[in-house]
Amino acid sequence: MSTLNLIDIKNSLVAKKTEQLADILKFSQDDYDNDVLPLVEEILIERGVSMEEINQYKEHYLDLKIRIARQPKLYRPAGFFFRAGQFVVDHFIFFFLCYVLQNILISTGKRGPELEDEYYFLAMVMYLFFYGVQVGLFQGTIGMKLFGLVVIPKEGESKASFADGMMRGFGMILNYFTLQLGHLWMLVDKKKRTLVDIISKTKIAYNQ
Repeated sequence: MSTLNLIDIKNSLVAKKTEQLADILKFSQDDYDNDVLPLVEEILIERGVSMEEINQYKEHYLDLKIRIARQPKLYRPAGFFFRAGQFVVDHFIFFFLCYVLQNILISTGKRGPELEDEYYFLAMVMYLFFYGVQVGLFQGTIGMKLFGLVVIPKEGESKASFADGMMRGFGMILNYFTLQLGHLWMLVDKKKRTLVDIISKTKIAYNQ
């Protein structure tokens, strides 16, 4: 049961102009209690506004809510130090996996150039899957999660995919050839993108 004093509320609504009452139905329904909205309609009808017009106001409001809900969420690009922290955590985990991989290969009896060739090949493949699986399943790596970051997918996609993660891993491998200078590009880029972001067409942002 409503605890509102509907008589006083109606008196305050009557003091409003017809255009203001129409705006309540067109733009501000959520700002009012559900018991108040019928009063707005009642006053408009008393002033000669047809039900057809009133329904148009209400439909306008529903359309507005749908358009707002469909707008892409705005994210704030992640800062350099957060991304540096994420990088350290992720690579600590990855190098531990490399240590495990190396010991597995050694246990099979491989040595010398044969060991090196197979190790580097498998490590590179593992690096791609390291990013691909985490981004595809969780929209970010363990390091990103620890620092409150998330991968923002390419324009037109609702979420980052396995392929996006693989491309980020590929970009990270290429970045080694720049001696990691590709990460510093974000210090001069207005959108705070690194070489990896540009190559993969994805972004890293705060998970707000």
